[in-house]
Amino acid sequence: MKLLLENWREYIGEQKTGTDLVEEIWAGNYVTKVLILEDQQRLFNESVGSFFNSAYDSVKNQIQNFNNWKDNQLMFFIDASLEKLQSFFSNMHTFAVETKNNILLKLFPKYRSRQIVEAFAVLRKPVYLKAGAAILAIVLQKLVELGAEAIIDTLSGGVATAAKIANFIQQNLEKIKLLIQTVISALDPDGIVSILEDIAVAQGWIQTLIDLKRDLKNPFKSFEQSIVTA
Repeated sequence: MKLLLENWREYIGEQKTGTDLVEEIWAGNYVTKVLILEDQQRLFNESVGSFFNSAYDSVKNQIQNFNNWKDNQLMFFIDASLEKLQSFFSNMHTFAVETKNNILLKLFPKYRSRQIVEAFAVLRKPVYLKAGAAILAIVLQKLVELGAEAIIDTLSGGVATAAKIANFIQQNLEKIKLLIQTVISALDPDGIVSILEDIAVAQGWIQTLIDLKRDLKNPFKSFEQSIVTA
């Protein structure tokens, strides 16, 4: 009985470690500077790697610490991160439906949140947990830096008129598109994965990263086109 309780406490502790870090990142604890949208668009057009570099630098220490985490801790972090991504897309779709905003309906179609989670499922494979946690830490950090939570908070305020909502969306359309591109470009094998190569070499899991690059595909190709035309 004593061993069972000890194992349970250890399990709860591992869960807390993973979920707490997700909440710290999402709360903006590691944001060090305000990003200029035009600069971020230019970086994204240059390369996915350049676009994610600032986010990587902000959470680099946390990523390095993943090397000391147990598999359960990494899995809890990954699952909590995917819940944040799913919630963002689900909330945006719900708001699009409620406001009947055609632009948002096109950018956040039904079942998109489910497709996002399914596409990222490769990162939950036991062999890829360390790399998966690192990738998602960078993605969350980038979304926070770009103001994802502020967009949700503004749209869910419930006090603006339809005209004001439409105006807000139009004014922030490029930022909203960039938030989506942040997520769908995260599995680009030449993007975030390449950024992690130095850490992977230093910590001895470079072969895992190489294998992950081979496994990654682009499940969002058709979705990328819908962003461009929205």
